[in-house]
Amino acid sequence: MQQKAIREGNTETIRLRDGEKAVTRRWDTGSGEYVFTALGKKYYSTLRRNYVVDVPIAIKGKRKNGTEYTVRSHVKMEKLGMRPIEVPLHLNLAQRRALIQKEVEKKMNKTIEALFKISDEEWWYDDEGSYAIHEETVGVDPDTGEGEAHVILDRRVKGKPLVSNTLLLADSICEEAFAESNDNMCAARQMAAILKQDVGEICHQSTKISIELYKADTWRKRERLRG
Repeated sequence: MQQKAIREGNTETIRLRDGEKAVTRRWDTGSGEYVFTALGKKYYSTLRRNYVVDVPIAIKGKRKNGTEYTVRSHVKMEKLGMRPIEVPLHLNLAQRRALIQKEVEKKMNKTIEALFKISDEEWWYDDEGSYAIHEETVGVDPDTGEGEAHVILDRRVKGKPLVSNTLLLADSICEEAFAESNDNMCAARQMAAILKQDVGEICHQSTKISIELYKADTWRKRERLRG
C-alpha cells in the first residue's frame, strides 16, 4: 500500500487492487484536521514524517558583581545527541505533539547534570519550558534529482513578552506587544503597528492565508493554542 494518495477537493483516495477508488481521509474545515477512514488509518500509519525539536533549557550563571541570573531558551535536539523523531501520519496534530514531547522527555528526564558548562554558565534541561516542534519533509527535487529537506517552523505567538537585557534590541519591541486582551488578535495588532496598516486589513489577510494553508478561517484559534 505504498502508492501515493490522490487529493480531489477535500478528499484523498487510493486505488485498490480491483482498480476502484477508496477514500483514505477527508479534510474537516470546521476542526482544521483530517478525518480518517478505517482504510486511511491503516494506510497513513505506514507513512512517517520526521520532526525536529528545540528543547527548553534554563541557562544559569553569575554576573561579574556576583549576582545570579537564569535565562530560559531552547537548544537544538541534534546538539543533545538526539536524532529527528519519526511519527506516523495517521495521528492528528495534538497526538503527534504529545508523542514527540513524550519521546524527548523520556530521554531528558534521565539527565541529572548540567547539559553544558560554558564559562560561568550552566545549561540545564527546563522541564517546565515549552517545546518548539518543527515538521521536516524529505524528498527529491524533480528538476535536479537531488535530495532536499524542507522544515516547517513552529513559531509560537500570543503571550506578553518578557523584556530582558539579554534580548537583542529589547527596547525596540512595539508597545502593542504589551497590551492585555482576550480576543486572540495580539499578533495582528503588532503587525498592524509595525507595517503601519489598519488592523482590519491585517485580519483580512490573515484569514486569506489561513484558508489557503489550513482550508479554514482558524488563525485566531491557532494563535490561542500556540500561546
